[in-house]
Amino acid sequence: MLYFIAQSMIAEFNYLAIGGGVIVYFVLNLLAFSMITYSIKNKIDGISIGILEAWKKTMSCLLALIYTNILVCIFLLPLFLLLIIPGIIYSVKWISTSAIVVLSNKSGKAALDYSKQVTKGRWWRISTLLLIYFIILFVLQYLISLFPVSNILFIADIVITSLFGALYPVLIAVLFINLEATTQPMIEENDTVITVEV
Repeated sequence: MLYFIAQSMIAEFNYLAIGGGVIVYFVLNLLAFSMITYSIKNKIDGISIGILEAWKKTMSCLLALIYTNILVCIFLLPLFLLLIIPGIIYSVKWISTSAIVVLSNKSGKAALDYSKQVTKGRWWRISTLLLIYFIILFVLQYLISLFPVSNILFIADIVITSLFGALYPVLIAVLFINLEATTQPMIEENDTVITVEV
């Protein structure tokens, strides 16, 4: 009896440890993404910033990043469960939400709506770019898996995965900055448009 109690306590501890690990991984990814995105935007704008400034910006928007990404997951989960296609469509439409939180100071539903706006009419180009990225990663990992297992190949696999993992936030940040720069601003309903003929 005592054995089964101990086993159930160990199992509960394992679930808590796994859940805690997932949460820590999620938050660390958001921190890294935010710092990389903010640094890239400033580099493109010709502004030199230090790691401390990037850290301060990241910490100022961390709760908004967490909230917005949880919201994306809540919306995407049923879309993937209903049919995979709607989940894929909205994954691409909402690809820029984290960059929007960091660079445009929008969060939650406003970030999702803005991401849909900047990706409108560009779904195929964005999805093709993402597909190319993941195909290259898959091919590299597949080629490594063809060789016999060794410590060197294991390290090579980790290095390639880490480099491509680090390139993903760069890809998303540059993609959003480009999308935002080439998107026509939406005219609000209350705005008056005045045209002058010459």
